[in-house]
Amino acid sequence: MKSIPHFGLYGEASVEPEHEFVHIETIAARSTSNDWRIAAHRHSALFQVLLIENKAFEASLDDQQYLLPARCAITVPAGTVHSFTFKPDTRGLILSVSDNLFRGRNPHGSRESFESVIQAAQIARFERDSVLFGQLRDYMSRLHTEFLNQSIGSELLLQSWTCIVLMSIKRQLTSQHRGKPHRHSSNAMLENFRRLVEENFDRHLTVNQYARALHTSVSSLNRCCREHLDQTAKLTIQNRLLVESKRRLIYTSKPVDSIAADLGFKDPAYFSRFFKKLTGCPPGTFRRAAQKN
Repeated sequence: MKSIPHFGLYGEASVEPEHEFVHIETIAARSTSNDWRIAAHRHSALFQVLLIENKAFEASLDDQQYLLPARCAITVPAGTVHSFTFKPDTRGLILSVSDNLFRGRNPHGSRESFESVIQAAQIARFERDSVLFGQLRDYMSRLHTEFLNQSIGSELLLQSWTCIVLMSIKRQLTSQHRGKPHRHSSNAMLENFRRLVEENFDRHLTVNQYARALHTSVSSLNRCCREHLDQTAKLTIQNRLLVESKRRLIYTSKPVDSIAADLGFKDPAYFSRFFKKLTGCPPGTFRRAAQKN
């Protein structure tokens, strides 16, 4: 591929979803006709949850590959490159939600309530006898039924069930991470900074430029990033650029020099130094290792 496909729903043209868009369908709905394989792609403005009930499967999320058991849920934020290989007759559901559903005023829950779930791709694993998995499966099933049989108030019910699903996944992730260090990352300045970085990471803006856009000082922005992300604002910007670099090296066939230019690097050699500094290896070496794996 010369570029990573952007879709609305898988295989459909990428269009900006309505502000409160909610869609849910079975895994089989799109996988059956594609030999149970979902090729690498990403969504510009959709957050997704996959619930797999009965069979193990393979998943790729950006530069990470997984062999996952049945009874798990995966969160896929907008922009994450993902692909899946399912076994025939896999049962499960995939929920797609507008990424800005929880921006601004929302009667069902604030973005801060679900930040730990929606900010990164995550995997919630459930034991065979997990009560919470049974509840989550029931919630997703109810959501699916409401979606198929829409009536008066369905929009509100779909949003409400979506919040219940996300909170259930949050509970399981919290249980999985119990005893591990955890930093709360909900903060208005941080959220606005992340949004600006997402929109401008390939323009190579300085920390000072971001701080001015946020009407704050560089020291305040750095303090916010250290408190919530345990890293500086500069490293936050660099890491977003690194993620995009990895995505294009793994999922496209473009030459390294072209990728560097697409990402705003005027000098391919500088791109190589930037990439090696953050990963320990040059981009070409990283690409070959990823292709081998």
